[in-house]
Amino acid sequence: MILTKMSLRGEESMTISDVEYLTGMVRANIRYYEEQGLITPERGSNGYRDYSKSDIEILKRIKLLRTLHMSLDDIKLLSTGEKELDKALEEHLQKLEADKKNLENSERVCKAMRDDGVSWQSFDAQKYLNKLAEVFELPVEELETDTLPLATCPIRRYIAKQFDMFFYTVLWVFVLYQFGVFMWNCNGATIIFHIFVMPVILMHLLEPAFLALIGTTPGKAVLGLHITNNTGQRLTYSEGFVRTLERSIRGNGVWPPVNALYAQYQCFKACEEGETLEWEYDSRITLCGEETWRSISMVIVSVLLTVTLIMLLIPTAVRLDRAGEVTVREFAHNYNELAGYHHGTMYMMSEGGRWSKSMFADQLPPETHVDGYEYPPYQFELVENENSGLFASDKVITIQSVSFTIEQEGIAMPASYLDDMKYAIEAFVREHKDYKKNAEELENILNSLPEYENFEFEILGIKVSCMIEHSGYRHLEHNNALFRNEGEETYYLVKFFMTK
Repeated sequence: MILTKMSLRGEESMTISDVEYLTGMVRANIRYYEEQGLITPERGSNGYRDYSKSDIEILKRIKLLRTLHMSLDDIKLLSTGEKELDKALEEHLQKLEADKKNLENSERVCKAMRDDGVSWQSFDAQKYLNKLAEVFELPVEELETDTLPLATCPIRRYIAKQFDMFFYTVLWVFVLYQFGVFMWNCNGATIIFHIFVMPVILMHLLEPAFLALIGTTPGKAVLGLHITNNTGQRLTYSEGFVRTLERSIRGNGVWPPVNALYAQYQCFKACEEGETLEWEYDSRITLCGEETWRSISMVIVSVLLTVTLIMLLIPTAVRLDRAGEVTVREFAHNYNELAGYHHGTMYMMSEGGRWSKSMFADQLPPETHVDGYEYPPYQFELVENENSGLFASDKVITIQSVSFTIEQEGIAMPASYLDDMKYAIEAFVREHKDYKKNAEELENILNSLPEYENFEFEILGIKVSCMIEHSGYRHLEHNNALFRNEGEETYYLVKFFMTK
């Protein structure tokens, strides 16, 4: 069943699938005739073409005349009214008659050559050329040749796409590195997001820009592929974005994985057979030569991207060499991650271990703290370490101990700072090579730590202690808080210390 709707011209409109069914043409023919200006379908609100009944009739006329071997130039003249149909038919009949004579002459010469028993090594071509009474005209193109030129090289195009994805992955890892985000600090879901999801997002944002600026992408450039619109101009950003998005949806199948693999296989076969892919009706992809140069370029770019990725991941290897040791930068990153996970914070610890206002502070609601809360002034005792193993020549400054002291007077209800201490402990301990094996033990210890009381413990060779002194307060256990005694002077002291 064919579903129709009304176009802006007041006519019933149909999709390209309907047009294929009604005309018996393939999409490549339909798009080619549209590009030649023979039909002008409207664009619907969804961006897709809406074909009218008049478009259908024009396509049927084109199909008939092309099947009768009338030239496309003559059909264009008919469509614009520059030539009348009866005159065009008369001229075409004369041409068909000439073609018929040419074929008869060809038949006679072929029979003569056969009867003479000629062989490739010995026959006299000039003798038979002389028998030709006239110069033959070239045969008219068949209907199936009326298609836009395609670069049917599915393997090359697939490799180019993988090159692009590798490029976007390296680019994103580099961005993470600049912001102090390292893969070893991420959980499994976060790693999957960074390695598989973010490169795809980057592809949808950057590929349209590449196509608009240079008409190709890094991977396609290496493999000699170039993309333009049907008039030979570069795509606009919006056109490139739509093309990239449609390729992801229609070409990759999105989900589930089995459907994605099947969709990619279908696209591979369609490309191999020279069909126009769904997202390429408004663009054309061309292939440049220079096969040797392309092969060399592919090797060079592969090496450069691989080396870049290795260089970006060197900090990971350094960290493995000094497992159990942590730099101030890593401590700050871990601390921020933990504090941000448990509650949004307006301040974050800088790479130097100092507090600075978060870039998202203006988007967060005002923080609510108990009376007199202040961000802990962490102090670091640093040592210089010489790595062993692969990166033995590197000297790394790491933390030997972490501490802070808060001393307050006249505070009505002081903070326990227990959460801050928990963040610091886990930020320090999680860099140990055996952290994952002891994660449950650490969690149990942290959950058992009392508020407003002294504690001391050791885990994985790291000693942790907290000393609290206070006067002028009463401890209300049901509220788990210190309240000022009426009329008394108050004093509150917290000393936190952690060392290897």
